[in-house]
Amino acid sequence: MSDGLPLLGEAFAVELANSDHRTGHEDRDFLAAPEDIAAWFAQAPAAADLVVPAPLPPEVAAAVRDIRDATRLLLTETADDHRAAMRTDAAELLHHEARRAAGHLALDVSGAPTWQLHHEGEVQDVFLAAVASRCILFLGGEDAGRVQRCARPVCPMLFVTRHRARRFCSDHRARPEAFFRVRSGPQPAVLAESGSRRRGREMQDTARSFFDRWRTRRPSRAGERRTAAGARNAAPDGRD
Repeated sequence: MSDGLPLLGEAFAVELANSDHRTGHEDRDFLAAPEDIAAWFAQAPAAADLVVPAPLPPEVAAAVRDIRDATRLLLTETADDHRAAMRTDAAELLHHEARRAAGHLALDVSGAPTWQLHHEGEVQDVFLAAVASRCILFLGGEDAGRVQRCARPVCPMLFVTRHRARRFCSDHRARPEAFFRVRSGPQPAVLAESGSRRRGREMQDTARSFFDRWRTRRPSRAGERRTAAGARNAAPDGRD
């Protein structure tokens, strides 16, 4: 997280989709107002090169939220492995916003050659076209197929998995929490237990059982080593 914003350092489309927490435990939209959008784009590393119109008109802010909602719908259908009923409408919305300004590819050779997508037109149209185009490019790429939901039942975050072991949006937060639960024992239930929550509890119980067995085995093995050493010292060496 970055200064209270749900930013993970993911690709722009994923970061944008994660600005909607209305289906999670917080029930919060981080792009609810024009000033929220300006703050988000100012802090999101993936949006560093985008120029946000100032002031941001309400209709442009609404268009940004529409792009975000369409992108999140298409990403979550990939993560959930099902076809969304509104996927065609979502794609058409992205196409409409991407056509607001004429765009062309340019090759940047200042360092290692890279391509960039440039738009020309009014600043508001260029802004919306750039936002929609970046989402389209990600949704049509290989990384879109690696998008997953965070395994926490109440967490609405998405992320791109680079290895199968990753299950949480932020590993550095998940691991200490899991360790604390194993060491401190069961915690009071505050939410209805879902299938994912039950599986998590079963994993915690298994881990706790493992640590209990491991702790009880350590003294016995040490005692065995001491007993064996004593037996070797007491064994006759065949000399008078």
